[in-house]
Amino acid sequence: MRHLATEDEALPGMAKPEAAARFLVHHMLAVAGGKPGIHIFVTHDLLVASTAARLLGQPLGPKDWPWYLEGAFFWKDEAGLAIQYRDYQASQPSPLCGLIESDVSAFARRELAATVGLDSGARFFLAGGAFKTLLSGRAPRDLDVWAPSETDRQLLFRALHERSARQLSARPFADAFEIAGRVIEIPRKVEPPTLQQRLARFDIGLSAVGVEHKPNDEWSVDIHPLAAESVLRRTVLLVRPLVNWKYALVTLERMRRYAAELGFSSPPDEEAEVWRIFEA
Repeated sequence: MRHLATEDEALPGMAKPEAAARFLVHHMLAVAGGKPGIHIFVTHDLLVASTAARLLGQPLGPKDWPWYLEGAFFWKDEAGLAIQYRDYQASQPSPLCGLIESDVSAFARRELAATVGLDSGARFFLAGGAFKTLLSGRAPRDLDVWAPSETDRQLLFRALHERSARQLSARPFADAFEIAGRVIEIPRKVEPPTLQQRLARFDIGLSAVGVEHKPNDEWSVDIHPLAAESVLRRTVLLVRPLVNWKYALVTLERMRRYAAELGFSSPPDEEAEVWRIFEA
């Protein structure tokens, strides 16, 4: 409990405490959806105390351990996020999470540790729309795990089978598995070989976010500048030129879906570019 409340590094088998606490509260606020009332989330006393400690910025100790059914309170106000636990009060700027390197890396580690695992021996990329979760607080629809070689792809298959993942019906361009409440899609194409080249083939800036995992537990993050600009402007921006022009109408559908999910706009000039390509 002391480690979760005060230390930076993750305990074995767990996420980094500070990032995990922010993401947990971010998720709870998203599930509450701004509906009036008191929304109650039930968990273990350890997580109540450590989450409160992280958001309060207070190193809560044994004397602060919650009593039976005691809770911490989180709500949004004009200043951002308000936190209260017993007599402790604090505020945090909102939003709690975003498309920044530390949050992207922490999210990828959590999701991959729970699904394909971190000891598959494969080099691979987690890239695409799953990182919208850091903006919406909602669980990702699926995780796109890209292998840069056929050998890496087979290692991912073996890891998923060893972890008792359930294979789903094949997708048009990928093999799919279900594990730990997540759908994992592994595209059949194994090029390009680098994460930066992979992101350059995406169509929407908000999707052009990825993390590379190497077998020796090395990680690197790549966030396309248009992803950050999209968040800043609260708009869905295209990565131009649109490489996958054959699927222009799919891009248009995804632009509108992203806008609806995030409360962003889908600018007319961006949509006009899709129609121009389609008509050409």
